Amino acid sequence: MTDGHGTQCQARIADIHGGSCARLVLEERISVPEVGERVQLRVCQAIPRHSKMDFLIEKAQELGVDEVCPIETERSVVKVKGADREKKLIRWQKIVVEAVKQSGSLRALRIDLPCSFRDAVNVVEAHHRVALFHPGEESLAFNAWARNLEQPGEPQPHLSVILFLGPEGGFSENEVAWAEANFKERKIAYNRVGLGQAILKSDTAFLAAISAIRLMIL
Repeated sequence: MTDGHGTQCQARIADIHGGSCARLVLEERISVPEVGERVQLRVCQAIPRHSKMDFLIEKAQELGVDEVCPIETERSVVKVKGADREKKLIRWQKIVVEAVKQSGSLRALRIDLPCSFRDAVNVVEAHHRVALFHPGEESLAFNAWARNLEQPGEPQPHLSVILFLGPEGGFSENEVAWAEANFKERKIAYNRVGLGQAILKSDTAFLAAISAIRLMIL
């Protein structure tokens, strides 16, 4: 069994009552490092329509993402308000637990309460490396950005990376300009990053970016 924080345990079932385990006696605890331990990966994803966020949460857990922050943007169709935010969070946390069981992962994905794009940008700190996914001529190709995360001869064993992924139609130009000005003012390392010439759906971009990072960096 695992505590969801990277520790694996050997356990013995001491008592069963009513179809559930009343108590577990732990016989041994073994700390097992995971592949993605070198890179802390947070993904700020605009909430997509229907139940697509459920699917993305599941895949984020399977692909070793550390944290997902559901965000609302100018072009977001889905707006989560009031008590629905807590309900959504509980649902997503249950999905994470099931994905942990299915994948055999030792770490459980952390999910934040839904927030605005601006709130998500404002909590970025100086040690983070940021990729704002937005198509355009000024955007850096994904593979070039990934290679630049680690400079030759300057190993960085604990990279902290944050990805911003927009809704269908992407972030507005006003949002991109505001975020870039915010990052520059606070001297945060960031890049506007593209995923090629094809226009991808929000969920496709999410899976493409996370999968590539897992293969190239994690």
